Amino acid sequence: MHLLFIFLYLSHLSFMTAVTNNTAVTNITVPGCPTKCGNLTIPYPFGIGRNSGCSLGPWFDITCNTSFNPPKAFLPADLFSMTGISNFHQVEVMDISDEHVRVKSTIATKCYNQTGGVIQTTTSGLVVENSYFTISSERNKVFAIGCDDYAFVSPVFGIEGKNFSSGCVSVCSNVKDVPVGTCSGMGCCATSLPKGLTTYVAGVYTLKSHTEVWSFDKCGYTFLGEQSAFTFQGASDLDDPDFATRTAETVPMVLNWVIGSGTCNDYRNTSDYYCQENSVCVDFEGGNGGYRCSCKDGYQGNPYLFPGCYGQ
Repeated sequence: MHLLFIFLYLSHLSFMTAVTNNTAVTNITVPGCPTKCGNLTIPYPFGIGRNSGCSLGPWFDITCNTSFNPPKAFLPADLFSMTGISNFHQVEVMDISDEHVRVKSTIATKCYNQTGGVIQTTTSGLVVENSYFTISSERNKVFAIGCDDYAFVSPVFGIEGKNFSSGCVSVCSNVKDVPVGTCSGMGCCATSLPKGLTTYVAGVYTLKSHTEVWSFDKCGYTFLGEQSAFTFQGASDLDDPDFATRTAETVPMVLNWVIGSGTCNDYRNTSDYYCQENSVCVDFEGGNGGYRCSCKDGYQGNPYLFPGCYGQ
């Protein structure tokens, strides 16, 4: 009898462990919805497919483009777009976390010939058509790269209600003076952004058309990117013809994401309150309002999905 009891008890523990482990795996997305686009995990409230029922709403619909190998994820094209030379293109998602979405940025570029003529130019920017996402002022910086350049960032005219401008100047006269690892204003400068920004356009401008530094610096660059992801490599960055492509692949721009535009108390007794059992609601203080849900201490899972978080 004692042996039978021990066997049944151990079997019960094994079953509960299996259930817990299974919940930890499946409690990521709505049941029946895909969890990954290529190598990227897509956690609820995000979901793959437009109007598929896999996300919380259209702002969180992820397009999974399987024409790439591996497939790539994009934010909805009618709500998010990056600005290029004279067009707009989709915003590629590189990572999704509990608080942020990291997206592939664009690099504003201007290159010159030896006499100061412009031989290549692109712009950089972002347009977000809703208030659930803002550009993180805590994680991102505006960078200018070059020895005869300054960056200037402003809202997209007619869309962003904020009146601001941000920029910095990067100069140097001798390649030997360019430091490695710091953006101190010699070859590289960095500056901050205001909170709550949802659009921007960035350009790179020159002081003397690179005529005095052309032998070691033929291009200037401006971009918004995650500060911790970028390390200036000094003269090698100035002389790298693939700088823009490489930086776009390795230095994402960080977006904050939230639910709604009000506080937890504004939504708590409404159908727009999505925090499930054993979770807490946290107001977002970094921009235009909104809230997020988080599992209580000692619990895990997806706080937005029924039945909520479960004990560890």
